[in-house]
Amino acid sequence: MGTVHQIEALEQNMKDAKHVLRLKKSLDAAMRNPDFQLVIEKEYFTEEARRLVQSKSAPHMQTPEKQLYLDNLIMGIGALQQFFNKINSMAPEAERALDEDQNTHAELLEEEANV
Repeated sequence: MGTVHQIEALEQNMKDAKHVLRLKKSLDAAMRNPDFQLVIEKEYFTEEARRLVQSKSAPHMQTPEKQLYLDNLIMGIGALQQFFNKINSMAPEAERALDEDQNTHAELLEEEANV
């Protein structure tokens, strides 16, 4: 791979890493927000999850269609939590990769300037 292509690939990698770090920063800010804590963490992740699980045993919710509906809603809660966890787990790697890529990028630019 030529130096120009390496530089372009590094620039894209750095852009991607910065995006992940921005997501992490935004998620951290949201999680400190009292409105987010009330609506998402308390009501959706806790109270709505509890209500949906309890609804699974309600006599009027015993048809296969209603059980599937409840299962999908419960999985949706889990999917959002998993998405937040994914952002949190990707951030340290993105930070490490960004540092490495910035160093390599600087070295390649210096090599290009000396050619």
